[in-house]
Amino acid sequence: MSKIPVPKIHPIQDISLPTFGHQKLSNDIPVYVVNKGLQKALKVEIVFDAGRPFEDMPLVSRVMTSLFKKGTKQFNEYEIAEKFDYYGASLKSILNLDQVKMTIYSLTKDLEDLLPVVKSVLTEPLFEEKHLARYKRNFLIDLEINLQKNDVVAYRTFTEKLFGAEHYYGYNSSKELLEAISTEDIHHHFNRCINASNAQIFISGGLNDDTIELVNKHLGDLPLGEKQQPQQVAVVDNPVKISIQRKNNLQASLRIGQRTISRRHEDFTDFWILNTLLGGYFGSRLMTEVREKNGLTYNIYSSIDNLIYDSYFYISADVNAADLTATIQCIENELMKLRTELISEEELVVLKNYILGNFLTMIDGPFSIMATVKSFLIHNGNVESFDDLIQSVQSITPERIRANANKYLDFNDMYCVTVG
Repeated sequence: MSKIPVPKIHPIQDISLPTFGHQKLSNDIPVYVVNKGLQKALKVEIVFDAGRPFEDMPLVSRVMTSLFKKGTKQFNEYEIAEKFDYYGASLKSILNLDQVKMTIYSLTKDLEDLLPVVKSVLTEPLFEEKHLARYKRNFLIDLEINLQKNDVVAYRTFTEKLFGAEHYYGYNSSKELLEAISTEDIHHHFNRCINASNAQIFISGGLNDDTIELVNKHLGDLPLGEKQQPQQVAVVDNPVKISIQRKNNLQASLRIGQRTISRRHEDFTDFWILNTLLGGYFGSRLMTEVREKNGLTYNIYSSIDNLIYDSYFYISADVNAADLTATIQCIENELMKLRTELISEEELVVLKNYILGNFLTMIDGPFSIMATVKSFLIHNGNVESFDDLIQSVQSITPERIRANANKYLDFNDMYCVTVG
C-alpha cells in the first residue's frame, strides 16, 4: 500500500498589510476603514486620548469609562442595554492605560438604529452619584480580593517601582484614591477629553455604501474641544530587588524587567524578535529551560508592554516558593547565554517561521487587519513599520540578536520583585 506523499514545506515569502481607507468626518475626526469580508457585520471603534496620561486626578479615567453606559439624558442604563440586545449587537467601553475606547459590534444594516444611542453616550452621559457609589462599593470589594493574589501584588509593586508612585503609569488603585473622586471630577475629565479633537475612529467589516455617511451624520458633529497633551512626569531608573513575604503561601510570583525602548526606536524590531526568542512563544528559551528541562514552573514568559509614552520589558512566572531562587538563577543564566552565545541556525529558522506564521494571523480577516493597522498607527505613527518588521524578521542574524541582548538584557539593570 503506497503512502500519500507528504506536502513540501515552503518558507513564507511575501507578507504585506492589505490596503485600508482613510478619510475625515465633518469635524475632522480621522476615520480608518477596512472594507472586507463576506458577512455584513461591523466593528466600529471610537478611540479617545483620555487615559492615565491625561488625568487631572488618579483613577478618574477608569471610573469614567466604567460609568459611560449607566445612563444619559435620553436613555437609562436598561434602555441602552435593551437597545443593543434587541439587535444582537454589543457596546463596550474599554480602558487601557493610554486611551478610552467605545466599541460597537453589529450587523451593518442595524448601525443606523444604534448610532443615536452611541452619540448620546458620548455627548450627554449623566455620571450620577448613585452609580458612582455603587461602582465604588464593587470596586473596593474586588480590590480587597485581588490584593490577596500574589501575581496582582507583584504586578502592582513592579510597575510602581519602575515608574514611581506619582507617575501615571506607576500609581496603584487604592481606597483613598477612589474615594476622592466625585461626579464633578468625572464630568471634568469627560469634558476635557471626550471630544473630536482627541478622537480616532476605526471601522472594519462589510460596509455598505452609506456606512461612512451614517457615521458622519451621527458623530460628525461631536464638539471639537481642545487637544489634550500628556503630563510630563520624570522617571528615575533605580533598579532594586524586592521580596515581599506572605505567610502560608506555597506559591510565589515574580516579575523581572526594566523600562525599555519604544516601538519607534531603530532597534525595536530586532529587540522584539529577541524577546520572542527569550520568552514570547511556547518553544522559547525560558519555556524550554525553566519549565521543560528544570520543571520549575508551569508557565513562564517574557513580554514588551508598549505604552504610547513609554515601554517596559518584563519576565513573569509563578513558581513554588521553594523554587524561587533556582528560577531566578535559571532566568539570569538564560539572559547571559543570549548575551554571550550565538543562536544556532536551526533554532533561528524555527523562530523566524513561528513569527512569520503569526504575522499571517494578523492580516486574516477585516477585524484582524484593522487591529494591526490601529496598533501601528497609534504606536508607530505609520503602517510602513509593518513592512520594516517583516524585513527585520527575514534578515535577522545570530549576531544581531546577540548584539541586542547585550544592549537590552543585562540582568543587573533589571528590577526584580518576588511575592510569596
